[in-house]
Amino acid sequence: MTINQNCSDTIVGQLPTGTTDLNWRRWLGEGLALLAADARDLFGVLVRWQKRSQSRFELASLDERTLKDLGISRGDRDWEVAKPFWRE
Repeated sequence: MTINQNCSDTIVGQLPTGTTDLNWRRWLGEGLALLAADARDLFGVLVRWQKRSQSRFELASLDERTLKDLGISRGDRDWEVAKPFWRE
């Protein structure tokens, strides 16, 4: 005994015409919005890292007199400069 069923019979008629297209567009729009938000967040992180790296580079180039004027000890400067750019 063989039973032939057409799987498309269970799908046809469940959704009004055009609803699938609207659901797909909404899903795509929401996905793109999430990607855009993630891209903005990533860009912000990269900018912070770049600024932090630049600040540490500039701090490393300061002479003793400037460090003293700023109230920063040589040890504090060395500690800050030694940190990787991703650490605060």
